Amino acid sequence: MVLEMAMESLFAVVDMFWVAQCQRGCSGHGRANRSRADATVFGRHGMSVATAAMVARRIGEKDNEAAESVAAQSILLGLMIAAVCGIAGAWFAPDVLRMMGASGSIIATGAGYTRVIYGGSAAVVLLFIINAVFRGAGDATLAMRVLWIANLINIV
Repeated sequence: MVLEMAMESLFAVVDMFWVAQCQRGCSGHGRANRSRADATVFGRHGMSVATAAMVARRIGEKDNEAAESVAAQSILLGLMIAAVCGIAGAWFAPDVLRMMGASGSIIATGAGYTRVIYGGSAAVVLLFIINAVFRGAGDATLAMRVLWIANLINIV
């Protein structure tokens, strides 16, 4: 479980590295921009922790049916949030960069990357929620193996 949680942290560190690179190219280096970016990267971890806690509680109560229901509801909620954020973020990618204080050249080169990141957010949300379900159900080994592969892909 410790290794799996380390893999989740590595995923966030890699994401924060790329966010920092974007911020370095932005004209506004203020705290508000950093806070918005940090909240975006770490927001998915909140759902992950909540899902793991709720599934673990139901498993501890020996109520597998309720654990399945929690898992399904968490996945559905994650997909709905990812769909809204993904579509809006991909559609408004240049505006998002502009709000972060990016210059025209950064917007021109970074809009495509921003669209891909927002558009693919459902995959990342599902990764963290499904791993939280496995972790909450007591199978952190499978979650760790999935995160090894996900981290390699994320780093590349």
